[in-house]
Amino acid sequence: DLQDTYTEDVDVLGGLVIGPFTFYPNPSSGVFLGQVTIDGAPADSGDVIAAFDSASPNDRDGNCVGAAEVILNSGLAYINFPIYGDDTTTPDVDDGMNLEENFILKLWDSSENDIIIFSTEFDCWYNNNGAPMSGCGGVTEVYNFVTGADQPPVADFSGDPRSGDFPLTVQFMDESTTGSGEITAWVWNFTVGSGIFSGSNAQSPSYDYQVPGVYTVSLTVTDDNGLTSVMTKENYIIVGTEGNDAPVANDINLTILEDTNIPMDELYAENSFDADEGDELTFSAS
Repeated sequence: DLQDTYTEDVDVLGGLVIGPFTFYPNPSSGVFLGQVTIDGAPADSGDVIAAFDSASPNDRDGNCVGAAEVILNSGLAYINFPIYGDDTTTPDVDDGMNLEENFILKLWDSSENDIIIFSTEFDCWYNNNGAPMSGCGGVTEVYNFVTGADQPPVADFSGDPRSGDFPLTVQFMDESTTGSGEITAWVWNFTVGSGIFSGSNAQSPSYDYQVPGVYTVSLTVTDDNGLTSVMTKENYIIVGTEGNDAPVANDINLTILEDTNIPMDELYAENSFDADEGDELTFSAS
C-alpha cells in the first residue's frame, strides 16, 4: 500500500503581537508586577517585557505566555502584565502556563532591538483570574536585565555639617559606588550656580564657606573605562549669619500608589532646613 504523509505548522488564531512577541490571551491568567532596569538604569519607553514558559531548568525556548510595554512613572519603569495559562479549549496546543512549569522573563530593548533574558527563573505562577499573583512579583521588586556592557560608576556624597553660621567648614565624603571599573577622578563643585567655581579634585575634601547663603553641591566621578556619573544636591548647604535666619524648604514632588500612607511630618522635616541650631520648625502645605 502506498502512504503519503503531510505535515503543516498551524498557528492558533487570535494571537496578540506586542513588539517582537506573540502570545494567546485567554481567561486563565495571573498578573505579574514589578520594576525593570537595564544594567541598573530604568528601561525606556517602547521597551517590552514578556514571559516564556520553561518546561525544564534553563529552557530558554518556550512559548510566549504574555507581554506588555513597560510603564514609565516618575523616572521608574514598571511592569504590570498578565501571564496566561494553557487554554483548555485548545488541548492540542501548548499556548500558556501549566502549574508544573516555571517561567522566565525577556525584555526587548527597543532602542537596541535586542532581547535580554533575566538571569533567574520563576516557579510561582498560578491562575488568579486576572488579578496580581501573591508572592509572585511585586510593585517594589526590581528586576535588572544585564547586557554585559561596561557599567558606569554611581556618584554620591554626604557633607557634615550641612548648616551653621559663617564661616562654616564642611567635610565632604565621597560615597560613590563603582561600576565595571575603578573610580580614578573626582570633580567637586561646592557652589553650583553661584557664578564662581569653587571646587576640588580630592576624593573627600573639606570646604570653608565664608559667605552666608544656600549652596548647591555637585560631584562628578570618572572611572578607568572613561565612564562618568554626576550627583547634584540642591540647597544642600545652608550658611547663616550671626542673627536669626529664615528657614529653607525644598520643593517636594511626590508620586504614590493608591492606598499608600505617607508620614508627611517626616517628609517635611527631610526637606526643610534652618541654619540656626535649636530653632523649632512648623509645617503647612498648600
